[in-house]
Amino acid sequence: MATITSAQNGNYSDTATWVGGVVPTSLDSVVIDHIVQADQDISVVNLTVVFGSGNQLVVTTSRNITVSNTMTLGGAAANGGILINAPAAIVNIVSNEIESNAGGSNRYGVKVTNANNVNITTGSMSTVSQSNVPIVYIDASGCNIDIDAATMTPSDTSELIKMVADSTLFVSGIGTTSNGNPTVLATDGEVIISGEFNNDGGAMAIQSNVIKINSTGSVKWLFQTNDALTDSYLYTSDEGTLGQAAESDVKLGVVYGPSDELTGTYDPDIVDTAQLAIDLLDEMQVSPHVLAQRLRSAATDDSVGDIVASTLGA
Repeated sequence: MATITSAQNGNYSDTATWVGGVVPTSLDSVVIDHIVQADQDISVVNLTVVFGSGNQLVVTTSRNITVSNTMTLGGAAANGGILINAPAAIVNIVSNEIESNAGGSNRYGVKVTNANNVNITTGSMSTVSQSNVPIVYIDASGCNIDIDAATMTPSDTSELIKMVADSTLFVSGIGTTSNGNPTVLATDGEVIISGEFNNDGGAMAIQSNVIKINSTGSVKWLFQTNDALTDSYLYTSDEGTLGQAAESDVKLGVVYGPSDELTGTYDPDIVDTAQLAIDLLDEMQVSPHVLAQRLRSAATDDSVGDIVASTLGA
């Protein structure tokens, strides 16, 4: 296995782009220290985009990027180590591990500014202790981004995935928070989750105005209440309309668990009404309106929840 480093700006397929005049193969590791255009599909052992001004792998059309070991992304300020500006394209990125080596703030691992679909699959995804250095930064409207990561770990100073445009983000895996920084921060668009997202340090693992549960698989969630998110919702993704609106002291939509933290599980294939009744009876100490909301959320027939809620006077 050889390590091949860029010699100048240019196309990936051009021998002049690389030191030694050799285009990398699937047996090589690649170091990009310039602006390299991904004019072909890429398959390598390791891929590093060096932290520094002007260093990027630029994707402008449908591409497959496969890294069998580690993808390490620094890149230029306010841009990505990988920049995806590919209208109507489908871009697939697969790597055993994706990490950041940003040496300064406001640098992104993968920046999406235009695309139809971007699919990222990895065993682990993590970022470094710098301000605003997400591994994935989404500034594309009308795009579907699907991130499947076995583990997702933000740093103590930056979220891991950030979306600032009206797109749909699918996230699957196990995510947590670090010192108050979420796995996902979405200021626009909607986030659909499948997997497990837990609190650590008193913050929400996912912050978004619209959070949906992917109904194709089981989901665990743990969201802390937040006064700034009183208009947020949590509901299943196959529903055509917004889910149950938040109660004033709960802040987020569907509730199943203690009222001071939104915590629970969802499995579309298993509805254990007997266990649900036991759980609810065990938690009768909660306020009637919170209990009523849980019943409305959990009942397969909405009228059942409404009848019980009315009986409770909530």
